[in-house]
Amino acid sequence: SFLQNPNDAYQRFACMPSGLEDGLFRDEEALRNLMVVRNPIDTSRRLEESWTPKEDVKYFFHADLAQKQDRAAVACAHVDKWVHMGKVDGHDWVAPVVVVDFVCWWTPEKNMPIDLTDVGNWIVGLKRRSIPIGIVTTDRWNSLDFQNQLKSVNIKTDTLSVARKEYDDLQMAVYDGRVFLPNIELLLTELMQLRIINDKKVDHPRSGSKDLADAVAGAVHNAVAYTPRHESTIVEARDMTTLKRAEKPVAIEKPEMPPGIEEWLRRMKAI
Repeated sequence: SFLQNPNDAYQRFACMPSGLEDGLFRDEEALRNLMVVRNPIDTSRRLEESWTPKEDVKYFFHADLAQKQDRAAVACAHVDKWVHMGKVDGHDWVAPVVVVDFVCWWTPEKNMPIDLTDVGNWIVGLKRRSIPIGIVTTDRWNSLDFQNQLKSVNIKTDTLSVARKEYDDLQMAVYDGRVFLPNIELLLTELMQLRIINDKKVDHPRSGSKDLADAVAGAVHNAVAYTPRHESTIVEARDMTTLKRAEKPVAIEKPEMPPGIEEWLRRMKAI
């Protein structure tokens, strides 16, 4: 399996420290412990031949487009299973476990902007490898031609502007140990640099970036939003009230509920 023990990962996040008040992610070691997926993209941006899609699984993409100043990045994710997390207000809480399968990115060079047609061709190449693509979303910037390129080969597309909501959902999946990410140092750096600005938006420091992070947040959102839940796919039960403490717990009796969790739980009831 590409995963370590998911219960161990959850236990680490259950004891997540409360420092870095404006940081979206507060524990670098715990986040790194969820980055257990080998990114199967080589230095020429080719998806390794050994990577094959799972049977009866659809894969969902988000492309963060850029040409001159920022990187363009594409992330792919799927729902691996659904787990019963317990009860909230008397209702069953069933939540998805999401795997981010890979991330690919393009970096602009001096006097050589990124050709978005190349990014589109890369995604089309995945379809030609018979990877079942559920949808590819993009932000609004310069997306019309890009989306039309994908639609011309019958790839479903839509517009998604990754914002606070998508990052709140990613934060909760991380907090619960329900998302597994590619082991990419740049992705870790971007996630750890994310800050909540005026309690309204998520952004990076002036010298930082969030291109890969946006692609991942969008792909995770799409995987959850477009994957139907069937009762037969609930293969694991997890009782949040009986989890053991981590091996090195912080000095708190009970972790505080992070911002947005109550709203997130209400949304989860509707899934």
